Amino acid sequence: MRICIVSPYSWAFPGGVVEHVDALAQHLERRGHVVRVIAPNDPLDLRTRVLHPRLGRHGALPSRVIPVGRSIPIPSNGSLGNLAFSPRTLWRVKRTIKRIRPEVVHLHEPLLPPICWLASWAVQEMGIPIAGTFHAHYPGGCYHYRLFKPLLEPLVEALDARIAVSPAAAATAGEHFPGEYAIIPNGVDVDRFRNGETGRDPYRVLFVGRPDERKGLPILLRAFYGVVRRVPQARLVVVGSRPEDVKVPKGLLSSVEVRGMVDDAGLVRSMRTAGVLCAPSTGGESFGLVLIEAMAAGLPVVASDIPGYDAVVTSGEDGLLVPPGEPAALADALVRVLKDRRLREKLSRAGERTARRYAWPRVAAEIERVYLRILG
Repeated sequence: MRICIVSPYSWAFPGGVVEHVDALAQHLERRGHVVRVIAPNDPLDLRTRVLHPRLGRHGALPSRVIPVGRSIPIPSNGSLGNLAFSPRTLWRVKRTIKRIRPEVVHLHEPLLPPICWLASWAVQEMGIPIAGTFHAHYPGGCYHYRLFKPLLEPLVEALDARIAVSPAAAATAGEHFPGEYAIIPNGVDVDRFRNGETGRDPYRVLFVGRPDERKGLPILLRAFYGVVRRVPQARLVVVGSRPEDVKVPKGLLSSVEVRGMVDDAGLVRSMRTAGVLCAPSTGGESFGLVLIEAMAAGLPVVASDIPGYDAVVTSGEDGLLVPPGEPAALADALVRVLKDRRLREKLSRAGERTARRYAWPRVAAEIERVYLRILG
């Protein structure tokens, strides 16, 4: 099968959608399909350094990825999305799809402008089946879905299959565009996280993520005062955020290490050597991919009790969930895990079992079945 996957986000900047598309493409190729990915991309040059506050990954693109324009950072849902708005993007997208001649097109975040819009319009003209995956969860509903609903409704109706990565993502889309959404979650490379270093520091708390407000790092830093008072040997390691973007309080300088951006091997190493992962997001998470990755690595999880995360973690069984935005409750949960070896071992074993349900071969097979269904 010739498959074209479309990502609205720049390939140069790691994020949930880009990582999902990358892994999906690889696993579909392993299943014997020919896959091409259309996405923006930003080479490492002066323009990129000026426009983007956070540098991402740069270098040779995978041969399957076809860049169709550069991006600019757009604030959205408490984070930054790197979307392409170049005038040349219009004809590049249409020309590329015609050249690929796919049998099925898979749009990720199909209602995000402009690349997914352009791809949808081009594909409709060609009569190619379209699948669309909705990734985002917007607490209180999505403003741009409401504002542009008359324009977006035809794009939704053009989808031959609607997929959502979680019930939270399906609820956000379904509130504005009712219909049937197949829940197919993000996947995880279980073997990659299961293998590697095993020298765990039981007192090391790991935070993985950008310094965006909704990721909750300031809340974790406030909570950590209470953690080190009760567990003086506790240390917080932050990866995925640049040191200059993280304001560590003076009273925690000796207890917090900000390692900055890490590659895939560095992320696995960080998870395989920590004692507990903390994900204190305040909301806006459609799926807890970092939680699944931690579980695959055998790392106990403490996370906020929010939509998206609660679909992944069963509190008390394979992780602990705490009320979002409450440093005291977060500190209590972290101390409980840090002090209780048996609890850590229980959460680790249960988490590994949970992660296997999200293994990429299983997820890719589910998505393949959707393609076959809409192809008839």
